[in-house]
Amino acid sequence: MKALPTPLLVAAALLLAAAGLVAGRLAPPPADPGIRYVDLQRCLDGHQAAQAELRAMSEFADQRKAEFEARQKELEAARDELRTMDPDSEAYVEESYRIQSEEQRLKSDVDFLRQRLQLRESDLLVRTWHAVQRAAAEVGAREGFGAVMVVPKDLDPALLDQPQAALEALQFRNLLWANPSYDVTDLVLEVLNRG
Repeated sequence: MKALPTPLLVAAALLLAAAGLVAGRLAPPPADPGIRYVDLQRCLDGHQAAQAELRAMSEFADQRKAEFEARQKELEAARDELRTMDPDSEAYVEESYRIQSEEQRLKSDVDFLRQRLQLRESDLLVRTWHAVQRAAAEVGAREGFGAVMVVPKDLDPALLDQPQAALEALQFRNLLWANPSYDVTDLVLEVLNRG
């Protein structure tokens, strides 16, 4: 077998190298944008505006709770005084009616506050979830990620003794495990807290 002449071998090598460069420019290898995740609870805990709103709600609830406790003590004192009155007297009947009315009013006020706080908290969670979603979309687009998912909270060990509750908690989980190196929660928090 005859050896190829050296100039021909060099020309063929150059031609192959040039073809490889051109092919590389025309069809780059597909990039792996990857999937990242955020820890929603960390986002909620680290979102400064949401935390400020939660603190304000908590302070408001504490003030109202103190008012309710003071009213409850007044009612207990009135009940104690009622026990000393003659049950057959008109004053006893009137005071008994007033105490029952106040108890109903207090219960109604407590229930109303509980519902109001639950609605405000739900509204805050929805708004915060939406802000996290927008921030994750911004981070994902900026960094070129293929997707940003929410990693579910760990299953509460107490649910292991309650199979039905555990099944319900696990039912909608699509993500079973996530590598911590793909956590972009800190990037999302930067976006959430910048303005």
